[in-house]
This record gives sequence, C-alpha cells and structure tokens, in this order.
Amino acid sequence: MYKGVRAKYETNIEDYQVNQIHYFTCYQSTSKSQTAAKGFMKYNGQEYGGVLFKIRLCGQNSYQNNVDIDRANKDEEKKKQFPDGLSYFHSEMEVLLMPYFMFVVTAIHEAQDPSKEYTIIECQEVPYQD
Repeated sequence: MYKGVRAKYETNIEDYQVNQIHYFTCYQSTSKSQTAAKGFMKYNGQEYGGVLFKIRLCGQNSYQNNVDIDRANKDEEKKKQFPDGLSYFHSEMEVLLMPYFMFVVTAIHEAQDPSKEYTIIECQEVPYQD
C-alpha cells in the first residue's frame, strides 16, 4: 500500500524513527498503486518535498482493519448495491485503513531520483495483540 502526502510540512518527518510504532488516528486513504499515491504528493503540478509511505500489510489481524475499495468495485454483489462502485476514482485503486491502524517504521530514505525531492517512509503493519 502507498500513501502520498503533499509536503513535508504536513508530516513531521522527525516524528518518525526506524523501529518506532505509530498509528493513524483516523481513516486513511491509501492506494495499491504507487503512481496514484505519488499524485497526492504533487503541489502545483510539481512533485517535491512530499512524503511517500510504503505500507506492508501483515494479514494476521483477526479484525478487519482495512477496506479494499478497489476489490469492492469489482465484486458482483457490491455492484448490485452500488452500481457506480464505492469509489468515484477507480484508477486510484483505493484501500481505506481504519482508525488506529498501527505500524512500525522499517526504513526512512530519500527518493533515488534526484529530480524529485521526497522522503520515503517504509512501514510494516503491527499485528493486533490482546
């Protein structure tokens, strides 16, 4: 999963350290497409100063902590209920993360492309623990 944030001032990078656990306090829109997520990093058409979260899901949680809107758009039963789909922008391949989605930061680095200035924060979902 990928989440693009427009500018570094919207995400305080100093708050993120490798091996620290964080959580999103509210719903978070992410994408299965890195290209779609990068589109949310652009400001006035330019891709600079943003943050790209790369989030790996663990698939071990007993409760549903995300909604794959892209998959729901293709589900025949859902199409009957929502003929236009759950997402207006099907190309975004959206996955909605539930509030208090927990993750650990596994790496932080700058983009390899020198023409684009942005930070990549790699994360791994933390399995739910009783």
